[in-house]
Amino acid sequence: MTSADLASLAPDIRRFEPVSALDGGPDGLSVFRRLVPQAAGALRPGGSLLLEVGDGQAAAVAALAHDAGFAIVDVHRDMSQKERIVEATLSGAFVAAPAELDDPWFDLVVNALAAGAVIGVPTDTVYGIGARWDSPAGVRRLFAAKGRPPDQPVAVLFPSVDSIEMALPDLGPEAAKVMRALLPGPYTFVVSTSVPRQDLVGTADSLGVRVPAQPVLLELLSSLGTPLAATSANRTGERDPASLGEVDPAVLAHCSLAFSAPRHLPDAPKERAAGPPGRGLASTVVDLRPLSTGGAPLVIREGAVPASEVLERISALG
Repeated sequence: MTSADLASLAPDIRRFEPVSALDGGPDGLSVFRRLVPQAAGALRPGGSLLLEVGDGQAAAVAALAHDAGFAIVDVHRDMSQKERIVEATLSGAFVAAPAELDDPWFDLVVNALAAGAVIGVPTDTVYGIGARWDSPAGVRRLFAAKGRPPDQPVAVLFPSVDSIEMALPDLGPEAAKVMRALLPGPYTFVVSTSVPRQDLVGTADSLGVRVPAQPVLLELLSSLGTPLAATSANRTGERDPASLGEVDPAVLAHCSLAFSAPRHLPDAPKERAAGPPGRGLASTVVDLRPLSTGGAPLVIREGAVPASEVLERISALG
């Protein structure tokens, strides 16, 4: 509080609370001017600072956090609905390999995802970020991290084709046949489904599904026990990161944890579509919906596998 307001405190507070804990200087912000930069220097990448501030101070403290270098700063309401909670997060994220997390740590990841967290994950194409596909808060955070417009729904990562069929009981046999032949692999297959999902996870009658050829990720997905709504770990319009090291730290700031793993493409075709040197190539997106009416699949986006190659492989299935 301001120095001038000290005299208005109740006697029991003035007598028994240390002045240094009460006196915030002429504008009430001197403690925060010291504390916020110190926290920015002490926290690790992706670390967060939570502050309860005085009524009317939140905007000023949030500005101090921005000036101190925090990448994400949010103001929340307390139980009285006053804006008195400031949350500030540094760029970057805590990084770990899945094998490094023992059961208590892994349980924390599972609980965080259930609460709406976003995590960073390696795939067989580009590095990605994901959230539980059934978490409204997680999907919202995923779109916020990406800066993705709502007219671009996200696909879902599954650990196996069996898990896709379990989650989408209305999956057509033609689509299932293609996926069993080509997955795991660097593809996103768009399939017809009316299974209820969160907004922005596919459309009302379709969903993009992936089973990446990345053993570490597949094991992680199996252990988590839930599919992940996912997208590449870059801001919309920026280049796709081939690995964790190429991800913008400001994007990682939205992640509670980023998993590290070597890129692994055991079954990926040798031929690749052309792309800028050193740039990761996203998955090739193929619309399988026409198969249900005797039509041909449609390549929506050519990525890690050339369009001609994937269409030839599907045609050869008969």
